[in-house]
Amino acid sequence: MTILKRKLLVLGILAAIVVAGVLIARIYLDPSERIVTLGLVVPDDVDPANPVLTAWLDAAAEEGLPLRTVSASQLLRPRPWGGPVEYAGLILPDTVHRAASDTLLTHLEQYVQRGGQLMVVYDAATLTLPGGAYARRKSRLSGLVGVDYALYDALGDHTLRSGEIHAAQHEMLSIGIPPGKFIAAANAAADTAATGSKDDTASLLSAYKYEPLAYGFFVTRGKYPGKMLLASAQGDLVAGYRRFGTGQVFFLNLAAGYLKTRTDGLLLHSFLNYFGAELAGLPVVSPAPNGIGGLVMNWHVDSNAALPALRRLKATGIFEQGPYSVHFTAGPDTRAFNDGLGLNIPANPEAQEWVRFFAQRGDEVGSHGGWIHDYFGTHVSDKNSAEFEAFLQLNKDVLEKMTGRAVTEYSAPVGTHPLWVTEWMRGKDIHSYYSTGNSGMGPTRSYRNDRRSYQDVWAFPVSIFGGNASFEEMLLDRVPETDVASWLRDITDFAASQGVVRLIYFHPPGLMFFPNAVDAWLERAQAHRAQGAFSWYTMADIARFMSRRDQVQWQLVRARDGGLTLRATHSDSLARVTWRIPARRFARPEILEGKAEIIDRQPEWLVQTREGARLAFRLPPQTH
Repeated sequence: MTILKRKLLVLGILAAIVVAGVLIARIYLDPSERIVTLGLVVPDDVDPANPVLTAWLDAAAEEGLPLRTVSASQLLRPRPWGGPVEYAGLILPDTVHRAASDTLLTHLEQYVQRGGQLMVVYDAATLTLPGGAYARRKSRLSGLVGVDYALYDALGDHTLRSGEIHAAQHEMLSIGIPPGKFIAAANAAADTAATGSKDDTASLLSAYKYEPLAYGFFVTRGKYPGKMLLASAQGDLVAGYRRFGTGQVFFLNLAAGYLKTRTDGLLLHSFLNYFGAELAGLPVVSPAPNGIGGLVMNWHVDSNAALPALRRLKATGIFEQGPYSVHFTAGPDTRAFNDGLGLNIPANPEAQEWVRFFAQRGDEVGSHGGWIHDYFGTHVSDKNSAEFEAFLQLNKDVLEKMTGRAVTEYSAPVGTHPLWVTEWMRGKDIHSYYSTGNSGMGPTRSYRNDRRSYQDVWAFPVSIFGGNASFEEMLLDRVPETDVASWLRDITDFAASQGVVRLIYFHPPGLMFFPNAVDAWLERAQAHRAQGAFSWYTMADIARFMSRRDQVQWQLVRARDGGLTLRATHSDSLARVTWRIPARRFARPEILEGKAEIIDRQPEWLVQTREGARLAFRLPPQTH
């Protein structure tokens, strides 16, 4: 090698070192460039298409939380300059991360000891590596969690228990469980023993058509040294968090990710939001336009029995509010062919007038199944799409002819919704539908038997009151009108205070059985509306908003003063997109780029984007 070549080589190496030093300084040393996020800790060999994994990622996106996967080896990799990512919280998910090494668990313990937030879910790390055997005596995470669990050596086949989930009412609400999804516990003494609560609002989880609801969880032993949120009737810890070192460990003793893939996603969504927003203190993108919570009032008009009720409803104040989602079954029959019990929209002038009335009001006229309500609901299946698709098309065509507008919403008669119906809907540009699964949740991309629906098709789960959802069911169950009124008030307050959207459905005759409750409900909604804290929404409007919100690209960056900078972009517009900022952690946000309004709605700030495709704002740390 010549002297000249040696000099050039040395200069090249020096230049590379300088460039590398600049990059290291920019990426690692400048704290303002550290991206802040939640980390979902997964095995190195995880299948990215695993439905439980995608369920966790979908839940974070729908809840508006920043979450990225990080493999075990990535987490353990030495980063002498601190690294470009700061994990505000780490999550060990159920089902997909059952086996873990001692090295990883030691790292997580140190992470919490130094101030980190850790969420341990159900069977995460209950198997050892190498080998995949159950840890001896108890879970290796028992010391972190605060109770002994996964006691296979001692309990064998009785390691798991199935039963009711209990909590005090105020705890249910703090987690994000809506009123009606929990009901009063029959055995208050057992509930007090389980939760430590002595109030008279002891509650347990319920489900549509099933009450109470039973879940599977690990038997736990030992007195829990932290804040218990949910417990079994026998006192097992089902959900809670505790201090460990200078950090916190949150334990969820339920297979939350797996449950979401089986049309029960409320617990995953609620606890993920609780961990990310409440414990980790992260900003979230609101699931409601402008951060204003509200309700979808979903009317199912499916027979000529609805017509007298609709006439009487005109004398009430219900049509002074809205808009609503009003779905019609258009055919002449209801229970069986030629029974004449249907609305018969093609030939019945009164039925036609009602369809036009709702359309002209600005309500969303949707399709309630296929032409003949009861017959369709009880006979449609996964195997007869060729026969029953014709009923769906006929119903849709008639409604579109009456209104002059495309049908954009759907609801299934009797709640029967085969997978092929969703495919048919999407082919017809229908992106929202009522769902009896995931009861109590907001709009979601539903999973069924490990299969997720389309990215841009949104299921709207029903809100329930115990085992009932519609007013007709409450009447048959002899629910007192005062109780119905309390539930309607509470679910409206919940939507307004939490800034979320929920759906309530009924048939018009059902409204007439609880007139005082409905009047009080409308007054409550109007009071919240007057304060700018509530709105009526349609399914189609929220579906469009959620799909557009899903395209927002945003990230949090750590600032030098300990605060955060939030940067967001959208290919079209960020209008109506809102961030909710915990005021206990951050002072009033400061807009750096773009147009947005800062609203003081304690205990949080709302940053409502007005227009534009770019937004940046600073979140100074709270000083008191």
